[in-house]
Order: sequence, then C-alpha cells, then structure tokens
Amino acid sequence: MKKQSKKRKTKKNIKTKNNKVLIMLNLIQTALIIVLALFIWNTETEIKNIEKDKEKAVKEVKTKQGKNYVLLGDSITDWYPISDFFDDDTPIINSGFAGYKTKDLLNNLDETVYRYNPTKVFIQIGTNDLNSDDSNSEIAYDNILELIKEIKTNRPYAEIYLESIYPVNQDCEKTNKQSTGKRENKEIVKLNNKLKEYSKENGVTYLDMYNKLSDENGNLKPEYTYDGLHLNSDGYSKVSNEIKKCIEEN
Repeated sequence: MKKQSKKRKTKKNIKTKNNKVLIMLNLIQTALIIVLALFIWNTETEIKNIEKDKEKAVKEVKTKQGKNYVLLGDSITDWYPISDFFDDDTPIINSGFAGYKTKDLLNNLDETVYRYNPTKVFIQIGTNDLNSDDSNSEIAYDNILELIKEIKTNRPYAEIYLESIYPVNQDCEKTNKQSTGKRENKEIVKLNNKLKEYSKENGVTYLDMYNKLSDENGNLKPEYTYDGLHLNSDGYSKVSNEIKKCIEEN
C-alpha cells in the first residue's frame, strides 16, 4: 500500500510540474503574441502616417502655383517621412513606390511625375534591380538614362537631380538578409560611377549620397539603417540635408 501511495504521489508531483511548465509556456507564448501584435500595430501606424503625409502633400501641391518638387524611387523613398524633415509649406511630393525597379518607374511616369508638373525632380532608383532575377546593373543603367530622357522631353523645364544608389550593409548586427538580399556594394559603386559620368556630360545634377551614407569600408553606416538596406531617422536626416541644399538653390 505504501508503494502504491508513493507512486501516486510521484505521479501527482510530475503532473503538477508538467502543469506549471505548460502554464509558463502559455504565458511566454501569450507575451510573444502581444509583443508581435504591438510591433505590427506600430509598423502599420507608421506606414499609414506616411501615406497620409503623401496624400496631404499631393493636395497641397495641386493647389499651389510655382515651384514644386517630386521625389521618385522605391521603398527607400516611399517610406521617407518627409514631414519630419521639411516644413509644412514646402511643396514636396513623395512619389516613391515600394518594390519598384527602374522599369516600373519608367513605365509609370504619368502617375509619378508628369501630373505634378514639377520644377525639380529627385531620382533615387536602382537598388531593386541589383536584387532581381530579371534585371541587373546594365539594365538599370539603360533604364535610368531612358527615364531621364523621358522627363527632359515631357517636362523640359524641370531640373533633374540623380541620386546615387545607396550603399547596403551585409554584415552589421542590424542586417536582415531578406532585406539586403544579394546586393553588393562593389556593383553599386560601379553603377554609380557610370551614372555620375553620364550626369556630368548631360546636364544632370548628380547627388553622391553613397559617400554621405557609407563608412570607411564603403558599407551603409549602421547608425543610418535598421535592416542594412532601408534608412532610419538618422539616415533620412542625412539625405534631407542634401535635398534641402538643392531646393534652396535658385
């Protein structure tokens, strides 16, 4: 009888311990779900705020005469919180689209550029071509040149500013390989050098953002990014300083 009693007690203790473990696991799982939900909510809220800023800027530019400025590009432009760095009365349009490659921008100039009749156009595009199976640096170069020619033809009075493709950082603790993909800075530098030379010979202002954002090894500075590719607030502040200089010209 004593042996049976001990066995029952042992089983009861094991069951109690298992229940405690399950309770702890459930608590941890619940906490993780809450943290993930808060992260998603904050991210969605931030994106919605940026979209509201873009819509507001579009409405304001359409009602103003004279100077107005358009920023073209991919997600780096699309997620640019312009209202954090420019005065409310600055007639500036965020015309970036996440995921865009050069061909996408080239095929959508009516929507992204012409309807705003800009006096200055800032082009930041090409990094997604370097992470694509159906594009590369040569295709990106040709498309960017065609893009500039099209804008010059359809909006001849617009000044064009071509930003260098930004550096990436494949090795810092913030790096997210899903974001940085197969992009390589050495290929980015080669393409930037070709774009710089073209700009010099064709009346386009080249903005060397690459060297403004990179460290001594040519990588995107960790303090300017949150995933190795996209910029954080400090990175956008650096870019904004350069764009402001161009806006203030003339």
